[in-house]
Amino acid sequence: NSSYLSHVGVQAPDLSVGVILAPNEPGLDEFFAQFPDWVREVVVIWDAEEVPGQEFTCAAPIRQLAHPLDDFASQRNRMLDKCAGEWVLYLDGDERFSEDVWGLLPACLLVKRLTACWFPRMTLYQDETRCKAGYGLWPDLQLRLFRNEEGVRFTRPVHERLTGVTGRTALVLDAPILHYSRLTKSPEVLTAKLKRFDVASGGDISHVLNDDYPTIPRAQLSEATFLVGSLSMLLLEENPA
Repeated sequence: NSSYLSHVGVQAPDLSVGVILAPNEPGLDEFFAQFPDWVREVVVIWDAEEVPGQEFTCAAPIRQLAHPLDDFASQRNRMLDKCAGEWVLYLDGDERFSEDVWGLLPACLLVKRLTACWFPRMTLYQDETRCKAGYGLWPDLQLRLFRNEEGVRFTRPVHERLTGVTGRTALVLDAPILHYSRLTKSPEVLTAKLKRFDVASGGDISHVLNDDYPTIPRAQLSEATFLVGSLSMLLLEENPA
């Protein structure tokens, strides 16, 4: 929040947060409560005919629009078209950053010539003290923060991919996206969500909810703290994607 920024003497970045949501997504109060007051806006595209009448407590302004989901790339591009910030961060409704990471995030955007950031995603399960491990589950690197420039678009109808990002990027090694899907959704809801992915893919992909992966203590993985006051970043001159 603004007290963090004044403490470290860093000007807030011009950041839009974008998200596509279903009205029945669980945990939305916690999702909107995470955003600090320096965020320019939270742009929401609802999978609905009209904006639901829900109200949320959020320190940043919320801009809400509605469009029934056809495919995920198209919905993300609608979201992107409404983001006015110099930078865009996109999240899902079951994803969070910790308060410490939000407090440190502005400083990492001061890196010279930086165009985008990748983050590891930590799928929490069976509670918040443990997370899934295994292929595709950790570090599960996600390109989520980028300069809002012409030519940056989402492609692929499901498991959408961000394209058009060129230049210097960073892997932010100790700022995990906390993924709450396995804690906030029942196996039945998750299975129904995966079937939605199958439909969006046009039948090209078949998803299965897999319980075989092990879990490890979250404390074994690196997470930045505001007390330490820095993020660990690996800088790359070209986008690895």
